[in-house]
Amino acid sequence: MSGRIRLAVLIVLNLTATTYVGAEPFIDHFTSSEIDDAWHFSGPVNIDNQRGRDDRHMSLKIGPKGMVTLMLRNSDGSGSLTLWVYDDLGAPAQPKVRRAGPQWGLVDSRGKRLVVGSIYAPYLNGAATFSAAEYIPPKEQPFFNVQYLGEKRESGWHKWTFNMDPDQGLLIKYDDKPVKRYSWDKSKFLGFAGIVLVGDSTEADAQTLWVDDVEVRLGPAMNTKPMPPPPPAPVVPETDPEITAEAVCLLPEIRGVHPRLFFGPADIPALREKYQSPAMKMYRTDLQEYLGACYPPDHTHFLTDATDGQR
Repeated sequence: MSGRIRLAVLIVLNLTATTYVGAEPFIDHFTSSEIDDAWHFSGPVNIDNQRGRDDRHMSLKIGPKGMVTLMLRNSDGSGSLTLWVYDDLGAPAQPKVRRAGPQWGLVDSRGKRLVVGSIYAPYLNGAATFSAAEYIPPKEQPFFNVQYLGEKRESGWHKWTFNMDPDQGLLIKYDDKPVKRYSWDKSKFLGFAGIVLVGDSTEADAQTLWVDDVEVRLGPAMNTKPMPPPPPAPVVPETDPEITAEAVCLLPEIRGVHPRLFFGPADIPALREKYQSPAMKMYRTDLQEYLGACYPPDHTHFLTDATDGQR
């Protein structure tokens, strides 16, 4: 039995869908060489007696393709998770290739995860910073729906807090400081039923995940939901604006004259002279090289047909 606190009310949580409010927290300091039976795990997961956050030198170690879950209720609600994660700054040799490194965070009753970790993609910087991911495995991957957090990875133990407030939503903290880039209003994660710890997705260049001093507190049902920002105004209005001033009309001599050009017959001699000048040699060469692939039309429909003129 590991060093943690568990009341009988938490045992009942696995047998009923009732949300228990005010229950004592679940705490695990991993002081035993055996993993407590409350945790469900698969893959390379064990107690590491060589690395801990204090003099005990013990922590939970999750290797590549390992996973640990702790389900505390059958319905989603509010509450908080606090845990310490050790970062050895491990990263793949090609950090811009899509890949999921170690992750830790919350899981809801449907299996949907909201986690933080080292996530790699061309648009992320997983080797140096953290991202938050929201996904339902196995049909979704962590890099499908991410929020770049910008929090820098640093070697050593770091404290992570997920505070799911029933009235305010989710606030994530890194070493007791709010992660400002994370916005719950961009999320579809409405509450949690347990926690999840996920090892590196591949064995090549794998990073090990160490976790210590886990504390989970359960709260009541959520009273609020994410409020995404309103969609932007359409680029083209649904109706033409009302004309409130005198309309500007084309001059009578050019009305109905097609095609309408930026230059006329009187401009052509000067344009030809400029085209043959030394300054235009680079552009002239490109145009001439294009002639072999250029097929001019054998008709003049483009003079009166705007659609044909765009081709």
